[in-house]
Amino acid sequence: MRKVLFLCYDLKDGGSPQVVSGILNHLDRNEFDPVLVTYSDARVFPVPEGITEHILHIQGGGNLFQKLNANLKAVLRLRRVLRLEKPDIAVGMGGMTNWGLVLAAGLARARMAVIIGEHGAGALEYRKDRVTSFVISLLNRFLYPFADRIVAISEGVREYLVRERNIPKEKIVTIYNPVDIGRIQKLSQEYVDDPWLRDKDKPVVLWVGRIAAVKGLEYLIGAFARVLREIDARLIIVGEGSEECTIRDLARQKGLEEHVRFAGFQSNPYRYMSRSSVFAFSSLSEGFGMVLVEAMACGLPIVSADCVAGPNEILQNGRCGILVPVGDEGALAQAIVTMLTNAEVRNRIASEALRRVADFEPAKVVSAYEQLFHEVCQDNLPGETAGHTC
Repeated sequence: MRKVLFLCYDLKDGGSPQVVSGILNHLDRNEFDPVLVTYSDARVFPVPEGITEHILHIQGGGNLFQKLNANLKAVLRLRRVLRLEKPDIAVGMGGMTNWGLVLAAGLARARMAVIIGEHGAGALEYRKDRVTSFVISLLNRFLYPFADRIVAISEGVREYLVRERNIPKEKIVTIYNPVDIGRIQKLSQEYVDDPWLRDKDKPVVLWVGRIAAVKGLEYLIGAFARVLREIDARLIIVGEGSEECTIRDLARQKGLEEHVRFAGFQSNPYRYMSRSSVFAFSSLSEGFGMVLVEAMACGLPIVSADCVAGPNEILQNGRCGILVPVGDEGALAQAIVTMLTNAEVRNRIASEALRRVADFEPAKVVSAYEQLFHEVCQDNLPGETAGHTC
């Protein structure tokens, strides 16, 4: 049996926590002994019983110095965990967990295969703090080559790594994020106390995610103002983030206070998805766009920016949703109006989307991870030159 250690910031919200939860809940425990390490103890997604867990108690955020200091603490604490657990394989789930894992594995001088996950493509270009963006880019360029494999969560991300990071193609494997469709559909039936969704007297446009610059919410606000010229609709924004005040101010400036509601963070956004009319995805850059698959699983038709990377692959070039140019308020508004007024388009897209979500079932995705684990162990058998062993 091979011990696999998974490193994730937390299990609260976002793509990485859901991926970790999906893998842990479907991994073959007869072949793999999983260990979970998180920076913080924040939890939303479930973890099966009997899994060894370590919490590093690291607080993220702050300025660049505070972030670097937090990451240094994480590396030192993770090094101790690696020496204690002695995993055969260690998996970083994106962002600073990748850097922490590569550095800690080197400092621990442990013989293990290191896999890191890349969950974005070009998002650094949209960060307001250019110094932080430069440092992150530098760390990625320096540390990524030390990993045995890199998991790209879409073909778009894989191409980005080859083109922008000069990573050899043979080091990268594309594995889509697992999405627990059954769990989502069950949660989507839970009650939500929102009069706009309960009364359903006006169509509701829904957005769910982290309110950050890269999510392009300013374009959605502008597009929704255009939608209101044709349809008396409502917009619900589910999530929180650093740009929330900016987006709230923009909605007020456009006189949308009575038409836009900020619902904050919701541990169960699926109940909003199952009761809304259309899902709007306005991101400037993504790696996958897991929230698209979640909305599709809830039967919610999608209008999405055709950003790099993820939406085009998930929506199969427009077959499972309407794709519009990135940052184009007019095109986004027109697509939303089309979805709200054309029942034939809406029903066809929702039907295609429900068929498509089966491709992201955890059993299929986790099988690809298990195959990868076997491969890295086979590549690094004792006596090989790679320096790791399973």
